[in-house]
Amino acid sequence: MRIAREFRITGFFVAICCIVGVAAADNLGPVAVIASKDGKQLFVANHDSKSVAVVDVASGKVTQSIPMPAGPTGLVLGPNGKSLYLT
Repeated sequence: MRIAREFRITGFFVAICCIVGVAAADNLGPVAVIASKDGKQLFVANHDSKSVAVVDVASGKVTQSIPMPAGPTGLVLGPNGKSLYLT
């Protein structure tokens, strides 16, 4: 799988959301996606399920679903690559 290299291709957001939807049916309403600094993980903001899914790029599987108090609408990776900010 070459997800990290194709991250900026138009339509990739739709493709990643489909992968996440297939991998975990409880991750509903994906609205934003961002790659980790090393490209090994993707973070997907799921508005409808009020969560952030962590996707392992190599396997294409959701490794963690982090519950949020409200549905996230955006993601920004901090400059150090260790902080993830949500709106």
